[in-house]
Order: sequence, then C-alpha cells, then structure tokens
Amino acid sequence: MIYEGAKLRVCEETIYRYIYSSEGMADELWWYLPEHRMYRRPRRARKRQVPKFDHYVSILFRPDAVAHRRQFGHWEGDLMLFKQSLGQSNVTSLVERVSRFTVLLKNPNKRTKPVMGKS
Repeated sequence: MIYEGAKLRVCEETIYRYIYSSEGMADELWWYLPEHRMYRRPRRARKRQVPKFDHYVSILFRPDAVAHRRQFGHWEGDLMLFKQSLGQSNVTSLVERVSRFTVLLKNPNKRTKPVMGKS
C-alpha cells in the first residue's frame, strides 16, 4: 500500500527501460547517459570466454621424459602481470624442471619475443 502523502518516485531501472524502448530510441535519449551507449549491455550476464589455448595443446600430453623430470633442459615459463597503475612492469619467470634453477626477467610488454630472443 502506497502512503498517500509520499512523493511520486521512479526507479532508475524504469528510466533505463524507457530510454532503450522504441520511443526513447526515437528521441535518442541514450545520448544523455554518462557513457552514451546506444545499446544496453546485459546487467549481470557474463559471456563465456574463448579459450586462450587450443585443446590439443595440454600439459597432460607432454612426453614422459618431460613429465618425470629425468632430462635436464626442459624449462617452464610464466608471465606475472602487475597493476597498470604501477606502470608497465611485467616479470617473466623461467624454471628448469630438474635442477629448479630459476631465472627472473623484466619484460617490457606481454609478448614472448623478447624472452625467447627471436625476432
């Protein structure tokens, strides 16, 4: 029950629904929104991310010599990214699997070419 002396209020969702309705789109009301979006994004829906690696390239399918750490010379690499407010600071870590010898490199960007030494 609505209180008789209360002021009339409108929910912000109602305003957005009107802005993105056919009447609001005809008046181009979306232009007055803070981000000037012509089309509304879903509120709480997340898109499924496209896998970054192919399915056939898996750590489970590596050779036995690599999996059991019997042979020297197999390296694992990892890229550590930090907040962009701290600057473009990325660190690449390389770990040899048998001896656990670790190399840390300052990486100027997210690419692998500076680390691999190839052009």
